[in-house]
Amino acid sequence: MKQTILILCLFLSGSLWGVAQAQKQESNPLIVKTIQKIKFEEDTIESVFRWITSNIKYDVKKLKKITKTMGENKERARESLNERLADVLKTKKGVCQHYSELFDAIVSELGYTSFVVSGYTKKEDMEFDIDVSLGHAWNAIKVKGKWHLYDATWGAGGVRNERKFVRNYNPKWFDVKPEEMIKTHIPFDPIWQLLELPIPYVNFDMDLLMSPYEEDYGYEALIAEYLQKNKVEQMQGELERSEEMGHAEGIVKDWQKNRATFLENFEKFKAASIFSLEVKRTNAILSNIGKELQAFYEARKNGFKNTDWKESEVKQRLEGLKEQAEEALAAYKKIETQTADQRTLLNKNIGAAKKNIEILEQQLEWAELKFKN
Repeated sequence: MKQTILILCLFLSGSLWGVAQAQKQESNPLIVKTIQKIKFEEDTIESVFRWITSNIKYDVKKLKKITKTMGENKERARESLNERLADVLKTKKGVCQHYSELFDAIVSELGYTSFVVSGYTKKEDMEFDIDVSLGHAWNAIKVKGKWHLYDATWGAGGVRNERKFVRNYNPKWFDVKPEEMIKTHIPFDPIWQLLELPIPYVNFDMDLLMSPYEEDYGYEALIAEYLQKNKVEQMQGELERSEEMGHAEGIVKDWQKNRATFLENFEKFKAASIFSLEVKRTNAILSNIGKELQAFYEARKNGFKNTDWKESEVKQRLEGLKEQAEEALAAYKKIETQTADQRTLLNKNIGAAKKNIEILEQQLEWAELKFKN
């Protein structure tokens, strides 16, 4: 085994980082300032790649800390993208997430379409040596209409004796051909293999880089479609494509489980939000009816003098309020519930709507007698 090992990453199986990278933020002044420090040669992407690999050190301590805890890094999860970018540019240290996000931010600011790819890797110098507990991140960038792959983390150097980062620029990880990248890197979402015949996870794990597929995957069209979707739709597509890759273990299984759980919780949240919105909208109708009834009682008490409740309009206005209450009741009955608490609340509101209808019917009877002539 070589003394210098290729760098793995801080990407944990529990993390949902890496979702919807296509939806870029507005210009980051710190990134704009960083671009001014880069000496651009003929190849813009290579200039950025070389700057990052020359200026950012791998954070061995952070990797050891995460490897030791082997769980969700809550501190990192709370950080925003801009906070992570600011941190890596200030300390000049990071793990694969920082390398790939910085690369993505710079080239995106320069006008390229870029994506942070998440997946896992095999150590290049050890056959069948796969760390299934940690993931990795690299980049896909669209240049002149074609997607290309880059790994700035591995291009920067390696860690010697699991203690010290040794900077050793390796151009092999710049613009890596997909058929070469798949030997050591496999993305969770197969579209980012950039292969027309994608490799299943189990084949990758066993170093059997043969695809069981016979028809072209059409990854370019799938990527174009993917980048147009919202975050939840993107995640649904990622999960479906990942599951289509067949049997998965370790980090892939955890990744799939996390996405499935997120999507399930999102649907619950969505249903709860719809419930809340519909109830709130209908409650507003009843609230208005209550205000109108209060004004009616005041007008009735004062003999309908000095009020906007005119005697000639009383029956018509009360009938209008009754129709609104009936519409509110019908709206409540159509609202779907997911929990016992929601059903309890809805039944209470239905009762309130019925009570309003009853009150309005009583006042209409009074008005019929009062204004029968």
